Amino acid sequence: MIITQTLQHFFPKLKISTSAKNFNGELGLSLSIFEIDEWKPNPWCFIKTLFLATKKALFAKKNYDIIVLEYGIDRPKEMEFLITIAKPHVGIFTAIDVVHSEQFGNPNEIAKEEVKMIQNTREVAFLNENDLYAMQLKDQI
Repeated sequence: MIITQTLQHFFPKLKISTSAKNFNGELGLSLSIFEIDEWKPNPWCFIKTLFLATKKALFAKKNYDIIVLEYGIDRPKEMEFLITIAKPHVGIFTAIDVVHSEQFGNPNEIAKEEVKMIQNTREVAFLNENDLYAMQLKDQI
């Protein structure tokens, strides 16, 4: 949210879209790109979402100049898949969050997975100097 607010402050004429709610995984990233901000795990919602996404992909104009996406992982190799959905032009490594870390051995393993987004950023990447894990991985970028 703070990234979107900062961009809006410095670039008030640009249309900026951001991930709705906590849409940061495989499904949420795709929903955010199509600006679909509602999802419920039931057959009717699936059909509705599939129809909306197809309609937007084929006929709708893009409603934004910049889209801010959050890449959230909770298992190994998930970042590689998220990057195939949307490869960022600008990457920001904020912090390692161990909330969903059951599939990882330790925070270092999470950091190794998270850094893949930064390594695959097209133009420029920013690291949080206050995050121990980000600083340990800066030589890999």
